[in-house]
Amino acid sequence: MNTITLKDSSVAVASRWGELSRRDLLFLGSRFPIADTPEFHVQAFRHFMQQAKWGGNRKLWRSLSGDDIYNILTMGGNGYLFGFIFTEPEMGKAQWRRFFHRGRWWHGPDHDLIDLTFGEFRYAEDCLNAFLNGKSDEALDTFIAVLWRPGCKKPPFAFHKTDRIAQKAQTIPHNFKCALLLQYIAMRGFLIAQNPGAFEKPSQEEGAVTVNTGTTWGTLISALAQNITDLERIEHMNVWPALEWISNRKKMTKQTPTNEQQY
Repeated sequence: MNTITLKDSSVAVASRWGELSRRDLLFLGSRFPIADTPEFHVQAFRHFMQQAKWGGNRKLWRSLSGDDIYNILTMGGNGYLFGFIFTEPEMGKAQWRRFFHRGRWWHGPDHDLIDLTFGEFRYAEDCLNAFLNGKSDEALDTFIAVLWRPGCKKPPFAFHKTDRIAQKAQTIPHNFKCALLLQYIAMRGFLIAQNPGAFEKPSQEEGAVTVNTGTTWGTLISALAQNITDLERIEHMNVWPALEWISNRKKMTKQTPTNEQQY
């Protein structure tokens, strides 16, 4: 957490994705897609100050000059207070594992995405990519339907029910759906960080290996599928052991000697 001190009064604000609250995610969801602009940083500053009970202190706000706000946002020239929002998001804890909407509970992923199958993960990534590329409400509703399901308890994933659940998801407020999307992106960032072997691919330099950081916003499926021809066998496996399987399979592929002609 970062600490802001104003007029002998201090408050702690988030310094990484894992420290964001539900209200913080709703704030970001209402502004999705988020643009790294001066206007956004000022809006974020006001949001976090309101959460700290400073928002209603008119006397305090009026005492702040433009230079005061600039120094706070730039941390006295040592960085950007809310710059972490535009880094690779990582968050293990789910702020929403379920929510209540129109008389029914909707159940979603658990902490660390530990209850997702690899098939759900892959399908969610397809829908996420479609939404990020086209920003269509239909793709967002389908994404929600893959990960969130209404009922007294969370029913098993069923591909043929996705369209029906997506229709029900149309009534969920857009900013809340974007907040759920951001939560998933951050939790999946944690998943990627903990399983780098499953997401790495050869770099342009011969013999070197780099982590495919671009997977966070859209190329994850192709990165996983690279050199793996039998992904279907792990579709129903939990995503964590499935990624471990992929990582081990890649290691075996690297260690397997090529069939070269011996002289």
